[in-house]
Amino acid sequence: MICSHEQDNGISWKHTNWRTSRAVVTRSRKLVVQFIITLANYEYVFAFQFDQSGGITIKVRATVTVSIVNIDPGKTSDYGNVVSGGVLAQNHQHIPRAWIDPAIDGHSNTVLHEESHTMPWDKETNPSGNFYKVQKTIIEHSAGLDASP
Repeated sequence: MICSHEQDNGISWKHTNWRTSRAVVTRSRKLVVQFIITLANYEYVFAFQFDQSGGITIKVRATVTVSIVNIDPGKTSDYGNVVSGGVLAQNHQHIPRAWIDPAIDGHSNTVLHEESHTMPWDKETNPSGNFYKVQKTIIEHSAGLDASP
């Protein structure tokens, strides 16, 4: 079963007209498509959130009944935690991943990687030192890109 709903996402923008002192506030919305799957002793909740600027956020949550094995009473293990006498919960991890195909409406799309670069201070062209240019690179193949601002 899939759940789909719209959710408030805070203030999108606010502006006060200095001439009239009238303010306008617009709320941001996001579309959430969510589903839950059961894998062994886990329930995973996957929520795909689509915002109004075209961004996609994927949130994964898990609920669990601890997966356990027997252990001799009084013993410990480097591979888990004893949660009760003779009961060991093993150390393990789950790493969900998602592949997104950007060819939603065909293969004539273009994906760009954009980076802002500061320009050198110059008293004629950049007297306040706040000028920057945006370098755009077309992504033609799968790649890992640094998205750190």
